[in-house]
Amino acid sequence: MDSLGLCPKRKQVEAAANSILREARSDPSISVGEHWITRFLKRHPDFKRRPRRALDIERMQALDKTATRAWFDQYHRIIVDKGIAPQDIYNFDETGFQIGVGKDQWIITREPKKKIFSGTSTNRESVTVVESVNADGSFVIAPVIILSGRQILLRWFDSITEECIAVNDTGYMNQQLAYQWIHHFNRQTKGRTAGKYRLLLCDGLDAHITM
Repeated sequence: MDSLGLCPKRKQVEAAANSILREARSDPSISVGEHWITRFLKRHPDFKRRPRRALDIERMQALDKTATRAWFDQYHRIIVDKGIAPQDIYNFDETGFQIGVGKDQWIITREPKKKIFSGTSTNRESVTVVESVNADGSFVIAPVIILSGRQILLRWFDSITEECIAVNDTGYMNQQLAYQWIHHFNRQTKGRTAGKYRLLLCDGLDAHITM
């Protein structure tokens, strides 16, 4: 079952053991004890109890070896057939964060047991940053910052051009902003293309693939 990615849960193993036990004893009411699974794992050290984490189905499919190998085979064919140089291959992705919400930090203190906290804002407004860099690392496209709002004044910012700031109601990427970003990408890269073609890599998010 490991090879199929169908590792059973504790309850499923206990149910299987109960089925075998009841058939062997001809007693439909009998069942294994509360600590049976613990003793079973001790008797069979090849089996380990491990957490199984939840994962989006799209990300789970991306971990499939066959699908991953097929993707890289296709990727290799494209760059060879089209003669695309590494400097003309770009990634595209975005990351979001909440304004005023910090992360845990290591500190130096004389109080090894006392719990120390730092205040964080209750503001849950999100900001998204869209980035893109080419494969050989020689060029980074100016990032686009997506803020939640209806309009924004450029005088609020220093040394940031209009095309690097975007606003919408959520602060997240959507199809309209993705369309605007692809024009931003073209303006930033068309003057430095080494070959005839450019290749832009992105994930399967709906707003990305509709660009």
